[in-house]
Amino acid sequence: MSIISRIIHKLLRLSFGCLIDLIRKYSMRRPYIHGKKSRVHIGERVSLLNTTINVSSGDVTIGDDTIFGHNCVIATGIHEFEGGMRKKLYHRKHHGVEVTEAPPEGHDIVIGTGCWITTNVTIIGGVTIGDNVIITAGAVVTKDIPSSVIVGGVPAKVIKQLS
Repeated sequence: MSIISRIIHKLLRLSFGCLIDLIRKYSMRRPYIHGKKSRVHIGERVSLLNTTINVSSGDVTIGDDTIFGHNCVIATGIHEFEGGMRKKLYHRKHHGVEVTEAPPEGHDIVIGTGCWITTNVTIIGGVTIGDNVIITAGAVVTKDIPSSVIVGGVPAKVIKQLS
């Protein structure tokens, strides 16, 4: 192999390696947003890692300095049921066929400032999470959470008050 071939080979390997590093760095930090991106309001210094945000039934607001662990889900999309029967469903026609979907409004999620939402947490539409809240791994948040508490479990409940 000639010197020029070796130099080209090394440059290509370096360039490709840098590209892979960039892809790894930024793909893990960007959330997946299902729905209109304009319905997501993110504060300053928020780390979302690979969070999934579904805004099909409401807006999502995240306060400053909030950190998410891996594989979290913020889901405004909701189907309402009562006694096994569908209650208030949103119907529309798609190519002449009636489609039943989640309601387009009314299930906003508000997350306060300085929260730590750990790995595999699911937050269901229609809840407000106060400031300085820690949500333990694997929790499912279905109701409002006051400020300065640790919550966990399925469904999530207050474990401890923070001072």
